[in-house]
Amino acid sequence: MDQEYKNQAKLVNSRPTWGNYAQDSVSVFQMPTIEGHAVRATLLATGMAAAASENRDSRYLQTLHRWWNNMVGKKMFITGGVGAIHFDEKFGADYYLPTDAYLETCAAVGSGYFHKRMFDLTQDGKYIDELERVLYNSLLTGISLSGDNYTYQNPLNAQGHKRWDWHECPCCPPMFLKITSELPDYIYSIANEQLYVNLFVGGEVKLQLNNNDHLLIRQETEYPWKGKVVLTIETNRPQKLPVHIRIPAWAKGKENPFDLYTSGVKETVLLRVNGKIRKLNVDKGYVLLDQLWKNGDHIELVLPVEPRIIEANYAVKDLRQKMAVASGPLVYCLEEDNQSVLNSLQFSVEGKMQVQFDANLLNGVNTISLTDKTGKHFSAIPYYTVGNRKGKTAYQVWLSTN
Repeated sequence: MDQEYKNQAKLVNSRPTWGNYAQDSVSVFQMPTIEGHAVRATLLATGMAAAASENRDSRYLQTLHRWWNNMVGKKMFITGGVGAIHFDEKFGADYYLPTDAYLETCAAVGSGYFHKRMFDLTQDGKYIDELERVLYNSLLTGISLSGDNYTYQNPLNAQGHKRWDWHECPCCPPMFLKITSELPDYIYSIANEQLYVNLFVGGEVKLQLNNNDHLLIRQETEYPWKGKVVLTIETNRPQKLPVHIRIPAWAKGKENPFDLYTSGVKETVLLRVNGKIRKLNVDKGYVLLDQLWKNGDHIELVLPVEPRIIEANYAVKDLRQKMAVASGPLVYCLEEDNQSVLNSLQFSVEGKMQVQFDANLLNGVNTISLTDKTGKHFSAIPYYTVGNRKGKTAYQVWLSTN
């Protein structure tokens, strides 16, 4: 512990406490909201969720739900980042979401762990929705496209932002490696002898069923650039297995479970099994397909990755009269040399947008064309790709609408 905090520590019941900074001002069961150092807080919550999966103690469960609801409903940034304040690297007050917030990469990783552990406890897709938000935005931006430069802070609007090849506090690269090494275990989950398809990533998984038979699922997709996902079943004989397919909430017009952010899509989600359309009876973020699976059966999911406008809840003072742009799970931004040019732009939430894949840009990305109120055209890039073309860069995720 830094000497500054050692000097500030108080003795409570013969032990030192550093207050909300270290989440030890009171018992965690009495702490009403998630507070303090964002990395410590999210990792503490992750550990509590792991313990709750074993002890099922109602005190743990109530605290975890309360903290998660507070974090996602009032303290989470549109990229999934957390930890607004530079001093103490800590959470801010409810609805304090400034565009130049601190947002340490390690805190994003910690929140990702927290989301996944909450899913493990509940099998509720809203937790995977927020995990996905972290993975495609706050996590990916933490490493350069070349793989040899990193970010410690990840503000949403920045000037002179620069990646680094080494830092005096080199905590973020190993945290990045920790969560990416676990990603194969996040794509699918097994709970109560049922399969959950959580993330849309090409590859295959081989499952051993209770009868000692095997079933292989091959996933093919170009997500997030395209919304089509195909799952093909391979089995030597018909197998009974309930399969839950996640339908991201943003694809159904729900950007945030507590309406901290709102958006909408015009296209619809399509789900087919062996070419036949299935009704989207979504329960806790998933559609259940419960049937006898035969060799060659296939599931096709088509998600709307059309560009969409995101606006923040009016309670977020810093984001009033601003908008962000997203496509699928990806948040976008404008990146320019001159911050003053960006600051002078004004956009309309009714403006037309178009998505296009550019194979020669930033290792191949979808760009989104935007037009400001003067008719000038701009090309938005995924937030995770900022700072890969220049040493220092200016960019904006939140764009002015007035």
